[in-house]
Amino acid sequence: MVKDSGIIVVRTIRNTNARYVLVQPFLTDQGLFMMEQLSRTRDLTIILVIDDLWTGLPDYNPVKKTLPQDVEGRLQYAASLSHRIVMTTPELVSRLGIDHPHITHVENALAARAWLKLRRKTRKPGRSRPRVGWAGARQHLGDLRLIAPVIEKTCGQFDWVLMGMC
Repeated sequence: MVKDSGIIVVRTIRNTNARYVLVQPFLTDQGLFMMEQLSRTRDLTIILVIDDLWTGLPDYNPVKKTLPQDVEGRLQYAASLSHRIVMTTPELVSRLGIDHPHITHVENALAARAWLKLRRKTRKPGRSRPRVGWAGARQHLGDLRLIAPVIEKTCGQFDWVLMGMC
């Protein structure tokens, strides 16, 4: 049954004649099975996007409890099934130690100089404070708790916009 749903996903992707598919780490048996099937699809480039340190998730992250014990090996295997890998920080590239010929680092944060430009450009008439956004799902609750004191101390300086968990 588990593999059947994976086949449906693979068949759907194949039927679209997609040239690229971006996947986040499929570390379950079903996810790796789907990646195996996708890797056999001709003219399909699999791009693995890694934006978390899967080998060192904090205890507060509920995903940690669902991960198999052999995360590192599964991550390496997922990488071997991928044509390209995108990681969001240089730290991830270094700490995960994935050996792959096509790893790209694409920062998932704005450079400091961009913040200054945004502050000047994004102010609307009548708005005296810049807006700062945060987005997160259930697994980011610990992150939100980490920045909560910053939000509390700066709520008079910034308009905070929270998406997902608040």
